[in-house]
Amino acid sequence: MQKPDQWARITERFDALSQEEPSTKTGKIQRLLPQIEKARQAGMTVKRLCEELNKEGLEISYRDFRVLLSRVRRKARKQQAFLVPVAYPVEIDGSGATARPLLGESSTSPAAAHSERLAARIREQKEKLQKETWVHSNEPDSSKLY
Repeated sequence: MQKPDQWARITERFDALSQEEPSTKTGKIQRLLPQIEKARQAGMTVKRLCEELNKEGLEISYRDFRVLLSRVRRKARKQQAFLVPVAYPVEIDGSGATARPLLGESSTSPAAAHSERLAARIREQKEKLQKETWVHSNEPDSSKLY
């Protein structure tokens, strides 16, 4: 069992590690991502940003910088999608099995709106199948036999 002071030292050590400069190029770009995005919004080109990084001692080719930047952005988007919960009023049917947005209410998330459309489409298909009646006879259709 760990002692409280040992746990405090471990916590402090990890806090200190998080303040150190990343050892990989990907880590450095990940740490600089907010500043990179701000510069891009100000009109800086990716090539110019790469040149600035090279001037500051981070030797990276333009091609590699583009690839790493793309990976870091993709990872950030995935993490953000998991971190930002989408909350909207729901109605739970009598059985408690299905939760769906209240009529007229919609979420601001494109993913939630897409899910709502899919759920509505599935409900429509189920209702359509329930209305259709299928008539089967045990006799084969002689016109389709060889």
